[in-house]
Amino acid sequence: MENVQKTAEQLKDKKVFLDISYTPRGKSSPKTERLTITLFADKVPRTCHNFVRFVEGVERNGKTYSYKNNIFHRIIDDFMIQGGDVTHRNGRGGFSVYGERFEDESFDVKHTKAGLLSMANAGKNTNGSQFFITVRATPWLDGKHVVFGEVDASCMCHLNEISKVETNAGDSPRHLVEIVGCGLI
Repeated sequence: MENVQKTAEQLKDKKVFLDISYTPRGKSSPKTERLTITLFADKVPRTCHNFVRFVEGVERNGKTYSYKNNIFHRIIDDFMIQGGDVTHRNGRGGFSVYGERFEDESFDVKHTKAGLLSMANAGKNTNGSQFFITVRATPWLDGKHVVFGEVDASCMCHLNEISKVETNAGDSPRHLVEIVGCGLI
């Protein structure tokens, strides 16, 4: 609990950035844009601590797992972009810094708008490293996915462009959508 409180205090005046490389729809060359995210560490400190640890890199069994060089494996236009599978990179893996999974911390923040950062899961209390960012209000997710941050308004044009990349029938991007850099600012 001490580390969680320390993380919450450290995040008071800081934000997370994700530098994302992607190929916009209709283009042939990738570009990189930065999403800057404010975390709700005062509302969901355990969830934010888990996320920040993967931003910084987590050591496990002699290997470092990080969001850096990780991909967005699922993108659905007018819904969300999903990433954070640090083990398999396909949506079937990941783990938390608290063990394999951790409990839903709070559903107080609702999915009322675009740009909200939420935990992806496989049901109640199954949070790991995977997350998604909404590109519209998604009220049907309330009570099922913990919202723990928000993309800054100045970055929403980049989020919208990423959400419109070409995908296959399984919602996987046709071209790599990768977090090429991440950290705290």
